[in-house]
Amino acid sequence: MWTPIRGRISMRLHFSIVIPLYNRAGEIVRAVASVLAQDFADYEVILVDDGSTDDGIARVRRAFSDPRITIVSHQRNRGVCPARNTGVAKASAEWVVLLDSDDELVPGGLGILSRYTEKAASGIGRIACSYRLDDGSLSLDSPPGGMHLDYAGFIQWTEAARRTQFNNCIRRRTFERVRFPDTRAYETIYHLDFAQHYDTWLLQDVVALEHSDARNRAPNLNLSQRAAKLLRDAPDYQRSMEMILARHGDALRRLAPRRWALYNRMLILLALVSGRRTHGWQHAVAYARESKWQWDVVAAIALSCLGRTPLAWVYCWSRMLQAKAL
Repeated sequence: MWTPIRGRISMRLHFSIVIPLYNRAGEIVRAVASVLAQDFADYEVILVDDGSTDDGIARVRRAFSDPRITIVSHQRNRGVCPARNTGVAKASAEWVVLLDSDDELVPGGLGILSRYTEKAASGIGRIACSYRLDDGSLSLDSPPGGMHLDYAGFIQWTEAARRTQFNNCIRRRTFERVRFPDTRAYETIYHLDFAQHYDTWLLQDVVALEHSDARNRAPNLNLSQRAAKLLRDAPDYQRSMEMILARHGDALRRLAPRRWALYNRMLILLALVSGRRTHGWQHAVAYARESKWQWDVVAAIALSCLGRTPLAWVYCWSRMLQAKAL
């Protein structure tokens, strides 16, 4: 089917821009406008409303009438990963670009990505570029010329790099094998599963700006909101950590021992916050046999005796203190 794009005739769209949205009426117009302002025009925008209760979708409809925008809605809030899966299922382009609703593409960002997609070898499943953060720094560590990462290389990079956040430009066909978790879990399991099957081309080029102004962004939540979110999502997080260690534990232990230890400690904490104290204690004992008892594990076990809620509050409070110290 021939698709007209601003006077250009294309057999197939090059990019599908997938933007999940949940209660960010104040930011979403900025994100969509940054896509429509691109000088590379061979794309579609798929906006996935993840059960929002504000007027973000109404604002988009008032601001734009571009036929390249498709809006898909979830009846209830399911989380960013299921929203991305929904957007990808609607995508028709060769490459999928993921953009958060509070961020924006830089001018020429799609042009940069298009040049790399044309050069990408068939084994490259995604192109990972930098965000520019609010303080002007870049979001990931990579040599100036970029680097190709296979499974082992990706795991070693996550262990060694200080900054590991990147904008995803992914071949759509890879989603036939690897999808985001259909839960509220972190996307960590997706990235490791992806690296097991496809290579990543990591680049320093800036294609997007990351903003920190959304009120429901995790670092902007207050202590009560963070604890409530952790209590709600802990079972999904726990199952994801179990899958990570089951599928990738051996490689992580060998190639990224600090990250392996972190995931083990996170699994213990999440089991305890989920109310599965026996499971948490058993994993703590098994982990201690391979490593050693650490103060955060001991503290989590002790606090779990008081219940899930006190543990969640203390954990979130400690994370807030750590963030302020940085």
